[in-house]
Amino acid sequence: MLFHVHVCIFQFETRKNSWVKLAPMNVGRRNHVIVAVGPCLYVLGGLNNEVTTLNSVECYDTIKAVWTDVGFLHTAVRSSGSAVIGKKVIICGGKENDTVTSKTVQCFNTATNTSYILGEMPSETCLPRTIIDMDKIYLITQEGCVWKMKLNDRSSSIHHKSQLWDFARYWHGALLHDGIVYIIAGETPDNSDLPDVWPIELQGVFQSVRNLRPANITRCMACIRTTMEKYMLKDSLAMDISRV
Repeated sequence: MLFHVHVCIFQFETRKNSWVKLAPMNVGRRNHVIVAVGPCLYVLGGLNNEVTTLNSVECYDTIKAVWTDVGFLHTAVRSSGSAVIGKKVIICGGKENDTVTSKTVQCFNTATNTSYILGEMPSETCLPRTIIDMDKIYLITQEGCVWKMKLNDRSSSIHHKSQLWDFARYWHGALLHDGIVYIIAGETPDNSDLPDVWPIELQGVFQSVRNLRPANITRCMACIRTTMEKYMLKDSLAMDISRV
């Protein structure tokens, strides 16, 4: 499992509960997208130290342990949502600058290192959380809108799936498990913490329930499903580890 901070990238060893610092990126950035495609990591867009929104794309080869500049996005963005379908990285919305929020859906094809526009979302949004289910992408916005996206060869079709009531939250995480999307933690527009979890059914009508289980975390930038030793969880989380 790999995490990044500005120029640095860190690898988390799940079996050892330890971090390893790896080679730095060529260009320091934040609020960017990072995804895995095969043995490579791609960082796309973001904001540099001069507060300029970037369109550059870098690739980290986890086998060779080197960074390479591989291409550019069609439109420079930061704070975007992202999803990976095969060799394609889908970039959803984000901010083009401090005053312009995007509703553009872009594709960066890692097989050709080229990018193009797939279409537009129903409205502008930044930091949407994306869930992949088979060949469909679900986007959950900060306002609780749920959009369903299906990709064609060079275009996308998006329609409104549902609206989550009383949702407004930022910096939350989202992951899919057994057909249920779990919305984890976050904060309200007035900066109040939301240490809770919402389960959302993908099939049929979207339903949400507060406080499935306390999340014990807030401002969750990313959620990744992985496997860890139970003794590590027992020492750090007050939970029934038999269910982990």
